[in-house]
Amino acid sequence: MVLGDMLELGPGTADFHIQAGRRVGEMAFGHLFFLGDQRDRLAEGARSAGMEGGRVHSLSVPEEVVKGLEEVMEEGDWLLIKGSRRMKMERIVEALADRLGKA
Repeated sequence: MVLGDMLELGPGTADFHIQAGRRVGEMAFGHLFFLGDQRDRLAEGARSAGMEGGRVHSLSVPEEVVKGLEEVMEEGDWLLIKGSRRMKMERIVEALADRLGKA
């Protein structure tokens, strides 16, 4: 799973990201990739839910996310990518499609 920041949440932004990270950390995804200014809070939440640290990836640019996904994904894996529209998460989808020859 790849999660980007949730934007325009107001004063509770930090706590909401920790809570979101905790919720996805409880869902037993193989790996979690977090992108954006709140990535460390998302990762904190996932680890606090018991997600193994080596499966939680807090990254600063989409290219790092794509590289990380390429390292862990195997044929048949499913990938969920979600973030606020202004996070432009389609950059990750497009880069993966280009690299996999499926554009």
